[in-house]
Amino acid sequence: MQKLQHLRDENVLRAIDVELCHFLKDQHPDISDNVLLAAAMVSYLYRQGHVCLLMEEYAGQPLFDEEQREIGLQAPELNQWHRSLQECPTVGAPGDYKPLILDH
Repeated sequence: MQKLQHLRDENVLRAIDVELCHFLKDQHPDISDNVLLAAAMVSYLYRQGHVCLLMEEYAGQPLFDEEQREIGLQAPELNQWHRSLQECPTVGAPGDYKPLILDH
């Protein structure tokens, strides 16, 4: 959460992106940082006109633009990220009523 807050302070993320993560963390205190990162990315990308996060495009890669890479925010490897999302109670399948939907 600290790295996400840093990106908020740098105006890369907006308050809504980070607040979504705070909401999910409040609902599930043991939520994985990998899930919070996915939530922040989905919110960030939605504002840019995307309706989903294509995890394979970001997995294992540094996130955001060149200036932000010094904070060390990198997406997890695809299998690890996918597993974290599958194990999380806030993530559902298509048709579920959950904050995040994982569609293979």
